[in-house]
Amino acid sequence: MNARLSLLFFLSSLSLVTLAVETDPPELVSISVDKYAADISTSEQTFTFQVEATDESGIDWSKSAISFKPEGGALSTFVSSDPDNSGQFMLTLSNEDQSGIWQIQFLRLIDVHGNRDDYYGAELVALDLKVSWIYPFDGFTLDVDYDGSAKALSDGLLVIRHLFGFSGDSLTAGALAFEGLRTSPDLISVYLQASEGDLDIDGDGEAKPLTDGLLLIRYLFGFSGDSLTAGAIGEGAERTTAEEIEAYIGDRVPQT
Repeated sequence: MNARLSLLFFLSSLSLVTLAVETDPPELVSISVDKYAADISTSEQTFTFQVEATDESGIDWSKSAISFKPEGGALSTFVSSDPDNSGQFMLTLSNEDQSGIWQIQFLRLIDVHGNRDDYYGAELVALDLKVSWIYPFDGFTLDVDYDGSAKALSDGLLVIRHLFGFSGDSLTAGALAFEGLRTSPDLISVYLQASEGDLDIDGDGEAKPLTDGLLLIRYLFGFSGDSLTAGAIGEGAERTTAEEIEAYIGDRVPQT
């Protein structure tokens, strides 16, 4: 009888222990990325994501992962967390990889008991977690809306508005070519943010609307010589002559 009671007590205790195991999946708190866009034409670029999440028992970062897929691509790329930095995921791309938008298909979080939850791109947006895509691009040109040419009243206007701090619809309204393939305000913003070194047309160390932006829009309108540069060269600029400015912009305008 005592043996039976002991067995029943053991089984009851085992059930309580089993019931005590946590079954809730991890909960995503935030996700951020060090940059949204980068030029992969000449060197590898690493996009570093930092994920913050909570779980009662602890997250198993070694099994958690982010799945990326380039727009129009057939294959997905899975990235696991850096073992030395919990919650950090690094995606490295080069000119051998597809350029263009890479969507986050899902973020998978797994805890130490195997409980998991997948957060898909649309959910990241719905949670106001704006990191649902990145944009590796294949070389910078001043064809900002990507319609095959650089024009004053589209690309030039987009650049000068960007340098003035415009974003969203106020950046792109009335400034996109009909044939443009890069038309999203967010996409244009990250493209120009990643290329601000190239937008420093006079080489004074800073891209500014009333110098660099003005030089670009004048060039695209066909100005040359003194009419191109008058009152539009920054203090301490490296490129000060019309010839230098024309050459610099000309190297970044698509040849049609």
